[in-house]
Amino acid sequence: MRLPIYLACTLFGTLTAQQNLTLDTWANPNVGWSYKYRTLNQTEDPGPGGQGQAWDFSTLGSGTAQEVQALDPATVNEASAYPQATHVVDNGLTLSIYEMNQDGWTLHALGQALFFLDCSAPMTELEFPMEYNDQGFDLFSCGFDFQGNSFSRSGTVNFRVDGTGSLQLPGGQSFDRVLRVRTEENSLDQGNLGGFPIVNTNENITYRFFAENRPYPVLIITSLTSDLLPIDVQTVQYVDADFAGQDQLPGMEGIRLVHAPNPHLDLSAWKGGSLNVRLMDLQGRILSEYSLQGQEGLWEIPSSGRSAGLYLVEVSAEKGRMRFRGMMR
Repeated sequence: MRLPIYLACTLFGTLTAQQNLTLDTWANPNVGWSYKYRTLNQTEDPGPGGQGQAWDFSTLGSGTAQEVQALDPATVNEASAYPQATHVVDNGLTLSIYEMNQDGWTLHALGQALFFLDCSAPMTELEFPMEYNDQGFDLFSCGFDFQGNSFSRSGTVNFRVDGTGSLQLPGGQSFDRVLRVRTEENSLDQGNLGGFPIVNTNENITYRFFAENRPYPVLIITSLTSDLLPIDVQTVQYVDADFAGQDQLPGMEGIRLVHAPNPHLDLSAWKGGSLNVRLMDLQGRILSEYSLQGQEGLWEIPSSGRSAGLYLVEVSAEKGRMRFRGMMR
């Protein structure tokens, strides 16, 4: 459910460049994409909200490395029950099954091994497009019932673009156009695990910093308060400067998707020879096919005669293949 807020703005506020930044499908990772994050378990002030902020987190420690990947649902057994799934986000500990498209991010299930929470009422985490002060709200309910063990988590999620500005991260990383999304999740846990009844309340507040045209957040600051935990759990994750994100699978290094204004392939760093490109609808039906020989620089996927909407693009070469979703306008 989208709840845009229209606030009276001064003339100067209306003219700021930051206000023109819109969170949109460029935030969706391609299947095969990965980031290596540096993770720290510490309290960190997320800084002020508002427009034109200069967030400086350049002195954060090195923490521990943690890779996050966007997997193809067709390759993950747990995703087979979710035909609407477009991405499975794997952080090395849990799998989160998402529907990420032109409308935003919706979480359908998450967990690991036998304890996998199915969301009978999926959770909307983001809605597109979103600008400064836009906000959204959703109700969610997830749970499992397995061999006499049961668990459910239900509650509310509120998210709002609460800030715009520039961002500094360790390793000399600098981002000039950034949107920050504040998410507050309040939930109730109920269940019975191993014969022990569970009743627990949680409050989870997360700040996600999205740098323009970079898929997924480059900085995440989380604070979790729970009745079952003696202290609040604080986590900071930022993208590693030496592994700033890949949009390709092994064998496809050097190919990058540019989302706007219409999908392009950036082949500036491609050294792998000829490519075959297929444009498909969301059911996988081939609409067009192209053979690229010696193509360099930016190549726009032809959109002439196509209706606006979401399409699948498959790129294959001798040593690999990648598939992603792109929005034609």
